Amino acid sequence: MIKTDNYLLLLKLMNPLLNHITTYQKMK
Repeated sequence: MIKTDNYLLLLKLMNPLLNHITTYQKMK
């Protein structure tokens, strides 16, 4: 259970970062 929770937390943290990267690439 703990591993899954950590994975979900990591996804939550990475999601905004990935969104930022994709938007940045689109602007290029």
